[in-house]
Amino acid sequence: MELEKEIWWIIDSGENSGTYNMAFDEFLAKNVKRRPILRFYRWNPYCLSLGHTQKNGNFNYGKLKENNIDIVKRPTGGRAVLHADEVTYSVILPDCHPFFYLSITELYKSISHALQRGLKYLGINSFLEKNKKEIDGLEKFSPYCFSSIARYEIKYDDKKIIGSAQRRYKNSILQHGSIPLRDYPFNLWEFISDNFRKEKKKGILKSKCCSVSTLLNKDVSYKEVVNNIKKGFEGTFGIVFQRKNMSIFQETLIEKLSKKFRINI
Repeated sequence: MELEKEIWWIIDSGENSGTYNMAFDEFLAKNVKRRPILRFYRWNPYCLSLGHTQKNGNFNYGKLKENNIDIVKRPTGGRAVLHADEVTYSVILPDCHPFFYLSITELYKSISHALQRGLKYLGINSFLEKNKKEIDGLEKFSPYCFSSIARYEIKYDDKKIIGSAQRRYKNSILQHGSIPLRDYPFNLWEFISDNFRKEKKKGILKSKCCSVSTLLNKDVSYKEVVNNIKKGFEGTFGIVFQRKNMSIFQETLIEKLSKKFRINI
């Protein structure tokens, strides 16, 4: 007799502002109850997100504004990410779930296996990095997330594919990450202050990072990636998903929380 499969919630919230996206993730992390949640989303307009302890002074804010790029603080740590043509995922785990009691690295590893499986369904055979490392030629104090590969992050032929960050709350864990569809996010060096010798480093960064469409040598849609990553989670963890809708009241609370993550430029 087949055992009943564990149920997770799934949310695809589509395109939203950076402040709304970050508020949504934190709202879920602070209110998750019985079931884990997998959420997918996009960014409109494009947005630069900084880790919650990252300093704000390393960027050309005038140029960001000229290019209609917002800037927000994430609830998680880590370095800057330019969110453009990408799929963003988030996993929210309640304290009643066994994954809540894994170490930071073991949880990264578990979630990365599901992401890796999803990429394989797309046609990308990726690998997990065994040790944290800086990308050659990029200083360890670089402000950009994709300038280093953390332990158990996903790479292809020594190129980073997905950048993730994690935060542990009292009663939950939030992990979210960026899956570039195309190469535009790697243009972040155009918006970094001159003291990081950006022109010299820009080429190195692009040679050490990659997007889904570039790897597959064809244009890959948001929907294709979402569907296959979802299948990756189902196959890795033996789960089924149920769609979760937010109430009007919950949406209002998320909107109110959004201002917490705004950085005015």
